[in-house]
Amino acid sequence: MTTTKPAKQGNAAKLAADRVVYERLQQDDFVGREMEQLRQELWVYGWKVLRAWMRDGTLVEKCGERHISITARWHEIETAPSSR
Repeated sequence: MTTTKPAKQGNAAKLAADRVVYERLQQDDFVGREMEQLRQELWVYGWKVLRAWMRDGTLVEKCGERHISITARWHEIETAPSSR
């Protein structure tokens, strides 16, 4: 059984807006200009988060919490010298 976490205060409006976008994309079978724009925005957002996690060590920490080994060398993960 899957349970969902209750929305934090202030997120209700954002979730409602996201639901509207999702329904609109679903009507278009998740293709078209709006879907491509969303895909690009999500890709850029994800890349920025991943790069930040690589710099501050969060990536290594999160992988360690899940017992996921990282085969990259330390300098390849881009950890900034100040966070070592």
